[in-house]
Amino acid sequence: TAYIRESSTPVTIIHEVVTTHIGGFVSTSGDDGEVMPALTKTSLPVFFRVVLTELVANLGVEPLAARESAESIPERLQRVEILVRAFSVLAKATKVFTSRPYLLPILKHGTTFAAKMSKHITALAPCFRTYVGEIQTVVKCMQTSTRILQAICAESKIMDSHKLGRFVPRLRKELETLIFKVKGMLSANNLMSAFWMGNLKHRNLLGEVVSDRIAPEPSDSDSDDEDSDDDEEDDEADDDDE
Repeated sequence: TAYIRESSTPVTIIHEVVTTHIGGFVSTSGDDGEVMPALTKTSLPVFFRVVLTELVANLGVEPLAARESAESIPERLQRVEILVRAFSVLAKATKVFTSRPYLLPILKHGTTFAAKMSKHITALAPCFRTYVGEIQTVVKCMQTSTRILQAICAESKIMDSHKLGRFVPRLRKELETLIFKVKGMLSANNLMSAFWMGNLKHRNLLGEVVSDRIAPEPSDSDSDDEDSDDDEEDDEADDDDE
């Protein structure tokens, strides 16, 4: 955490750690000790959770002020694109590492990710025609992550886990809001032909079609009890996917 927060370029550090180290680790299923000795199969869940937390934090949304220069908009788009791509790498990692130490943080922070991206879409919509290529790139990359998040929602039903399932309703709501934000942006710019929305089949992380009915959300008292266990469980290094 300090390595990222104390850096003068946290977004660059996040991108490096995610794409070079975590991404490389996942693709090879081997230790990345030559470059980052601390990253091992045992510590990977901790790295995953910490980097995900910092990534979402750096996706902060500031309103586009009227006095803001045109140069600052490309800078924002570049920052958002880097972080969206990094989030996509972490989301894809859950297709390899499917245990709770990975699924819990991606569900939890995925909700915040979707909410912040909705705000970014709202802020950038007036600039769409000027930066159509850059914004479309962000949206296209974002779609990869949102599809995987939907698959994880379905996976939580299969696993019959209340700890996972209690994040699902809010995450799905934020994803739905994000879809309509993108639809609104395209509609305002007469580009609805580039957008299609239908009833998507719910699939798990293996791509198998599953029921879209999710187990009922636990009561507030149950959630409070489970919250106290989350941090401890997230730190577990056991990965059944090895």
